[in-house]
Amino acid sequence: MSLVDVGLILVGLLLIIKASELAINSLLRIASEFGITEFTAGFLVIGIASVLPELSLGLASSLEGASSLGLGVIFGSNVADLTLILGIVAVYAGGVKLESKTLQSNLYFLFVTALPVLLAFDGEISRLDGVVLLLAFGYYVYRIVEERKSFSKTLDDLRKHKSDFFDQVVIAAFAVGVMFLAAYMVSNAAINISAALQLPLVVLGAVIAFGTCLPELSFSLQSLRENHPELGLGDIMGNVIVDCTATLGVIALVNPIRVAGGEALAIGLVMVAATLLSVLFMKTGARLSRREGVVLILAYVVFLAFQFIGR
Repeated sequence: MSLVDVGLILVGLLLIIKASELAINSLLRIASEFGITEFTAGFLVIGIASVLPELSLGLASSLEGASSLGLGVIFGSNVADLTLILGIVAVYAGGVKLESKTLQSNLYFLFVTALPVLLAFDGEISRLDGVVLLLAFGYYVYRIVEERKSFSKTLDDLRKHKSDFFDQVVIAAFAVGVMFLAAYMVSNAAINISAALQLPLVVLGAVIAFGTCLPELSFSLQSLRENHPELGLGDIMGNVIVDCTATLGVIALVNPIRVAGGEALAIGLVMVAATLLSVLFMKTGARLSRREGVVLILAYVVFLAFQFIGR
């Protein structure tokens, strides 16, 4: 294994993280001009923007003929979001109070998370499966838009710091371009490391996925400090939903995703279990407590440890 490849992965992930944060801030300011609620902004605008790291890595690896790396990144990042990131947010805030409408979406949340795993059981997420995933994403967006009036808080405070609309669009486009270039760097280096260590690409992707989740962590903690907990929660949930539907759907349409070996399905099942665990916690008293946050963090530590046991 070359230390150069390790360095390229670290530099690439840093570029992806910084570019993602820049894109999120620009898109959020753009969204504030339309007077949408903070949960809708978190779920749709920020949730979509913050999957750009996974989308860029998934597309880059797929075009390089290593689609299992992208699948590992997507499944692994969702596990991290639903355990580590959500847990850290709960511990940091001393518990997070949830709106009732947020909880009503939990069954749909669980179904959509399980959908790509079910489609992968035949050994491939095909182009037809990609269409199914995109339709599932479209339906979920429809539900969120229909429920937008149930959330009262808007992004009025961001509108006080106006900047030129065109400038924000240019900044967001530049950030996306940087992310995709960095993704190719990470993908190439990961393929080299996988070959040297004889480590399945999907497992390596699940480990690398931790880096792609840092923008969600940063944004969620910032939202808590600014007294916008629903915005941070919407970001985490939106990231998972978009990853499981739109991100995988787009990648599958570009190039069908081969699900080689049992590692990918195992990680996918862990993702579904993590979804179930977080959903159960979010239903207890409409509050995610600090103790439950600790349990979620420990669950991620166990998941990460098992990626290397017996290899």
